[in-house]
Amino acid sequence: MWTNYFDLNLTPILPHIPNSDLQQCVIDVIEPSQLVHDSQLVQSIDLRTVEIEDLQSMQASCQFEIDNTCIISGFCFWFDCYFSSMEKSTSIRLTTSPSAPATHWKQTLVFLPEDIYPLKGDSVPVEIKLKQSKENQRHYNLSIAIQEDNQMDTSEESEGDDEEEEEEEHPIPCSCERQRCKLIKLIMDKHDEREEEEENLE
Repeated sequence: MWTNYFDLNLTPILPHIPNSDLQQCVIDVIEPSQLVHDSQLVQSIDLRTVEIEDLQSMQASCQFEIDNTCIISGFCFWFDCYFSSMEKSTSIRLTTSPSAPATHWKQTLVFLPEDIYPLKGDSVPVEIKLKQSKENQRHYNLSIAIQEDNQMDTSEESEGDDEEEEEEEHPIPCSCERQRCKLIKLIMDKHDEREEEEENLE
């Protein structure tokens, strides 16, 4: 991505781009407005029946259906605990969700090495793996893989037409259906909206 960001090579400024070489999770609190999708369950653990072996490694597949064109910089993880009683039918929930008051656990943020730009209607399939650390069993090594999906970055044109379209010069902004042109137009529209808001404030 950084070698061809809208036809610009940005590799010389990589050291100044946040998260471009981030290798570890970040523990911090985020606002609910920073989330671009509803939460999905990664793992459910019943402390009454769980075995030690069940906690050594965990894996989950999530599918994020994008309702609005957005930018995804990473993923946010949190946990909920439900405390139930044999005498009562209700349970008490402890949550570390961004939508709840902050706790000392905060949230776990995993940033992608490169932002992704899904459009409305795209599907983002994600594979999540957690493996218990041998050095510290309270820690997990977390890996995220975004699977290739035919619904992302596709076009209705045939393969031959795609090749011709890539070679063709497009005006900026362009109103065609090519994904790159849609994204550039979206960014320019957002920029114009901000400028208009600033002018109205003056």
